[in-house]
Amino acid sequence: MLSTIKTLFSTLKEAQVQYCIYKGFERLERDFSTAEHDIDIMVSKADKSRLDKILKQSQFKRVLFPVPVHHQLYIGYDLRSARRIIIDVVSVVRFGPKPARPWICPLAEALLARRVWDEQFQCYRLRDNDIPWMLCLQLIANPNSTSADAKIQFLSEYWSAGAKESPLGQWLANQLQLSLSDLSKKIQLPSKDNVWQTFQYKMANAMTNTIRKKVQIGWRRLNHFALQVRSKISRQIGGPPMRVRKRGALFVMVGIDGSGKSTQVNFFLQHPYFQMTGIKRLYLGSGEFWLPGFNRLMNYFLKQKQPNKILKAIVVLLKFVDRRLRLFTVMYYRLRGNHVLCDRYFYDDLIFIRSKAYQQRSTFVRGIAKIMYGWLGIRPAKTFFLNISPENAYQRKQDYDLATVAHMIEQYRDILPQRKEVMTIDATLPIEEVTRQIAFVMSAT
Repeated sequence: MLSTIKTLFSTLKEAQVQYCIYKGFERLERDFSTAEHDIDIMVSKADKSRLDKILKQSQFKRVLFPVPVHHQLYIGYDLRSARRIIIDVVSVVRFGPKPARPWICPLAEALLARRVWDEQFQCYRLRDNDIPWMLCLQLIANPNSTSADAKIQFLSEYWSAGAKESPLGQWLANQLQLSLSDLSKKIQLPSKDNVWQTFQYKMANAMTNTIRKKVQIGWRRLNHFALQVRSKISRQIGGPPMRVRKRGALFVMVGIDGSGKSTQVNFFLQHPYFQMTGIKRLYLGSGEFWLPGFNRLMNYFLKQKQPNKILKAIVVLLKFVDRRLRLFTVMYYRLRGNHVLCDRYFYDDLIFIRSKAYQQRSTFVRGIAKIMYGWLGIRPAKTFFLNISPENAYQRKQDYDLATVAHMIEQYRDILPQRKEVMTIDATLPIEEVTRQIAFVMSAT
């Protein structure tokens, strides 16, 4: 079991929160070990606020959007395994055809009162008598789903051991207008007899047998449709799949070439947790340009053995403007709730205005350069300085000779550790440890 989940269930037990795992029984071991799927928790309405507080204290973030009606979604990051965990919390049992699931079973509190402790997974789950009937609800809702065969097999094993009465089974029999014994017999028929399709048709009639129920179900379907449309629009304009913050933060990777910046940036861009909660990469070095035609101008400028001073001034100004304009992209992504991860930032400019080459310029040029390069623009929430020895950096990349590499690293070490937003990380550590230190900060923000 993932350590984060184990700690969470232990805390919930100590706080005496009335909850239980109410579905997904056939894959609990897989979910608790790999977190490839969400964990479905049913909680008493009276304990909903306490569960919310405990989840937040356990470093889970509540999803602000999109969230289906009657659901609360939380997403967390397990530092030890570097996996994401999604927890789906409900106080009512919703089921029915996907994606809206418009039907409601009114027995949530009764099922919670019958919950039992599972020694294997160290959590509360439904009583054995209730589990097969919960699976029946899922099969009635989606008899042709890809997991239907596995659920039917799981169900037959329970029935072969002798299923006993349950308030959920009695409610289901009443909705289908059958006795409990007749319902049990029909459930044990081979799936090829279309039993579950028939049950779905009867349940649909039972759930819409009054005008009030029809209006309620129609409203749920409409609400779900509107949520899907809004979610697609949000993602098209740069929003995260699961928005967990009103405003994102700016994080920066700084270090000499060979320190591992690109490796770390690519890890976080490809990780499911950060993809779901929103992360965008922005390169703020001088190797990429946004202004139309600027690449061609730079190529022409670099080919000149003795470039014209006016042309040089224009190129320097446009280069400055090009890089600073990218800050508007940072601002937009942050307003959409994304974290922005920058590969390089304007710290190289701060280093430049302290260099010997800068000091040899005229007073006028130094004044202009200080105005242009002496400010960061948007202050990062955290800057990760990947500190590495010259020998290790040179071993990874031989773009410069060892003496030049050592001089560049020394310049970083002189300036960056003095700044409050900078966190120095030993980049000679194993990649996994460097990633863990960065992820600890980013996942908590």
